Amino acid sequence: MQKVDIFDILKNEGLLEKIEIYPGKETQATNYDSSSTTMYNPITIKGLVSEISQSSLKWKYFGNLAVGSVQVIIEKRYKSLMLAGRQIKIRDNYYSVHTDDSKNFTYQEKKDYIVFILGLKNV
Repeated sequence: MQKVDIFDILKNEGLLEKIEIYPGKETQATNYDSSSTTMYNPITIKGLVSEISQSSLKWKYFGNLAVGSVQVIIEKRYKSLMLAGRQIKIRDNYYSVHTDDSKNFTYQEKKDYIVFILGLKNV
């Protein structure tokens, strides 16, 4: 039996969207009271992005994520990149990252892919 790659099918149908992940580095000031983050050029990946309603978040996932959350399905090889990112941009919105707010960022690892739930970042 031949294995079907769902991402090839989605790519051929044009359903994958551009996700920009901004890696960065946090540096501590000399007085140790403040820190700054240096952002690097974004790394672009493709994934399936869909909006999630508030009621489905309460039933499907643990915790209560913010309104404006999105569900992102990506290949497993991008897991470390998503966890290490300092900013995530989808369409024209920025979403919470793991280092900022673990409450508005969660993921579930499946057999062939990973589902990330991202809360809208308060700017």
